[in-house]
Amino acid sequence: MDLSGYAAKTSNSVGLVDNGYTLHNLEPYIAALVHAFPHTPKTMLGTDKGDFLSYATNRGFGWRVDCLGDWSKGWSEMEDGYPGLIAHASDIQTNTAPDVLFDQRWKKSAVDFEICQDSLQDWSNIKNPLHLTYDQVQQTFDFALKEHASLIDAKSHQIPNIYQPLLTAFLNKLGYRYQLNEVDYSRNIPKNGTLTINSQWQNLGVAPSYINYPVTWRLRTANGSIIAYHTSNAKVENWFPAADYEDQSPIYKVSDHFQLGNQISKGQYFLDVGLVEKGTYNAKVLLANDTKMTTDTGQSYTINNNVIKNNNSIVSYVDNNDYLYNGNVKYPLLFFFDKHSEQYIKQQNNIGRWNEIATINVI
Repeated sequence: MDLSGYAAKTSNSVGLVDNGYTLHNLEPYIAALVHAFPHTPKTMLGTDKGDFLSYATNRGFGWRVDCLGDWSKGWSEMEDGYPGLIAHASDIQTNTAPDVLFDQRWKKSAVDFEICQDSLQDWSNIKNPLHLTYDQVQQTFDFALKEHASLIDAKSHQIPNIYQPLLTAFLNKLGYRYQLNEVDYSRNIPKNGTLTINSQWQNLGVAPSYINYPVTWRLRTANGSIIAYHTSNAKVENWFPAADYEDQSPIYKVSDHFQLGNQISKGQYFLDVGLVEKGTYNAKVLLANDTKMTTDTGQSYTINNNVIKNNNSIVSYVDNNDYLYNGNVKYPLLFFFDKHSEQYIKQQNNIGRWNEIATINVI
């Protein structure tokens, strides 16, 4: 939701310039959105001059700002605007609707940023008067992580090579990043018995998911047939990262009891885990784990001869991840796409996957 600030047009401020609005003018719009969309994530455009941002975050909104990476001389968003916005939001002396918990709102609502200028290429152009040094880019990304950002709009342009290491490290922390650290499970289960699974998880990102993706376990045969599912009561939206992005993330322990039915025959099965879309068994989140991954129907990511004959180029997984590991066994992971899709290969990889964890025996 974009509502303009009401700073003088000649002043420096975060957000948009004066349209003559007061907080009293804007309150009905905020109330209407809360009433109409009580369960829909909402964000408010930030400002350091008005009080409506904190008024909105007090009512469940997240916040967003434009011009991330502005290091202009004199007055800049990074050194003046954003610090002023954050301080004003909780200031009981100057703010008529202060949010004293503003710095904790990221736990329930998203923080988003959009970069300044048209692209990261503008940042790297040394002929550009607003050129950013390498250290300024690092500080810009660190600021977004410190504020527990979930999204950064970097515009639709090529990323300069010089920024690739910075951006890779940044994206590995941005938003949520769930990792399964440890699994203790029953290796031999009597027919119609209970498979007990004790697992430990971390959120290696800087924000939680704001909707729940249920932790779901499944049993699968060697030929890919799905035999049974168990949905955990764990709530991943309550798995918070470290308070500071450089600190160790908390450990979350989950104990599940997977009741096996009479329909499950004796034999060996694969145990998979996925974070799925609510009400379905469609995996929606890519875990930060190096394990063999499968499709929702239990198929491994390999290419058969029929696909190869279909005039599609065959390429290995990107970024040196040609193999994913399960124990000491490495599995080739191949992906095929047409010539128009190459630039989107990494985005395709971000679609959720089921992860193969172990094998169990029903005896």
